[in-house]
Amino acid sequence: MATAKKAVPMCVVRIGYQDYLLPASGGMKLVELMTTAVECEQTGYQPPKFVIGEQPEVRLQMVKQQHVHQREPGNSRDDDLTLENKPSPVLRLR
Repeated sequence: MATAKKAVPMCVVRIGYQDYLLPASGGMKLVELMTTAVECEQTGYQPPKFVIGEQPEVRLQMVKQQHVHQREPGNSRDDDLTLENKPSPVLRLR
């Protein structure tokens, strides 16, 4: 008798302004680790110095499996940002 594969609980972790989708167990570990982290900026090379900044905003949100979708093939993130789907050559430079 075949058994159906059980769905893994998923979550979205937001760090600053970026969202990451991952299994809930990993998301909770990530949030736990990030609560002790602070932003830093490296200055100098010999020896390097690290200037401590602010603690990043970290948020965890549980997500239902039916709310997770993949992008349509051929529909990149940049396509959503273009005007009338006719990008200027300058907009495509990175």
